[in-house]
Amino acid sequence: MIKNKRRGADSIVVGFAGKIGSGKSTLSSELAKRINWDRVSFGNYVRSLAEKRGLRQTREILQQLGAQMVNDDCESFCRGFLAYAGWKAGLPLVIDGIRHERVLSTLRDLMKPARLWLVFIDVDENVLKQRRSSRDSALKSDYIEVEKHSTEVEVDAILKGVADFQVDGREPVQANVDRILDWLRQLPAVL
Repeated sequence: MIKNKRRGADSIVVGFAGKIGSGKSTLSSELAKRINWDRVSFGNYVRSLAEKRGLRQTREILQQLGAQMVNDDCESFCRGFLAYAGWKAGLPLVIDGIRHERVLSTLRDLMKPARLWLVFIDVDENVLKQRRSSRDSALKSDYIEVEKHSTEVEVDAILKGVADFQVDGREPVQANVDRILDWLRQLPAVL
């Protein structure tokens, strides 16, 4: 999956967290494109695991599978993710969809000396409801149940508080990319 082998920003990985519909995939994709870094998605990784196991790929099944993998052996889950990404020490990377604090801390340990910075995308609940219902018909009536899953609860309850940087998901994508880049440039030896 990793195509970009340049090592100009060899100690930086940027991860994204946020609730369902916050814009993680869009923002992480745009950031990766703008700085010419590779991007990998936890959602795609869990979907690949479900496919290998012959499981349907509903949101509920994917949530259960991801949570089970984190609870059973978080380090193996994270090592598998990094192998799926093709990540090697010294390569920059954008990670979409960090949903557990244990995953964040495990990735930070596994990727040392690279530094993993977490960006949280915060969005008002009314905006989230509107986005979810327009893109995912399954969530029109059950998004409340989906949000009750431990995977989703941890995003807002824990990851929001431990994030290194936050952006407002209601803002235009390019404006948030600019904000993230400005913030990264202020960090020691980043861009």
